[in-house]
Amino acid sequence: MQGQWGGVIYSTFGRAMDRTGQGYVDNTLGLHRDRWRSADNPGAGLRGKATSSFGRIKNTDWLYPNDYWRIRNITLGYNLGGALKTKLLSSARIYATAENWFGGDKYTGGFNPEAVNNAGDDYGAFPLSKSIIFGLNLSF
Repeated sequence: MQGQWGGVIYSTFGRAMDRTGQGYVDNTLGLHRDRWRSADNPGAGLRGKATSSFGRIKNTDWLYPNDYWRIRNITLGYNLGGALKTKLLSSARIYATAENWFGGDKYTGGFNPEAVNNAGDDYGAFPLSKSIIFGLNLSF
């Protein structure tokens, strides 16, 4: 099991998708469409900023908690032992391995709270791939 608690990560991917100067034309997330405008039109209450003409400023708007937990690898196996009585095989084992299937996070700045590039931020790293591997070990 692996995880982190209490960290933050700057998401340049989040900044690209939700920059300060985001407008109706390139509104990717819908947050600015539903922003607060007045007491009569409070919107969804998630965003209080109006659109602006500046959009490449680095600030804390895109600083996200990157708390997460993961179970990286679980392997379940069974030794066939006495089930195979043959002179050819001395042992046999079957197994299944699940990689990156279990975990959780509340990271909303991108796909992977562990994603850090050379600048120390997340620039749109891919989510972790999940895999299931089945195998058979034979000893002669």
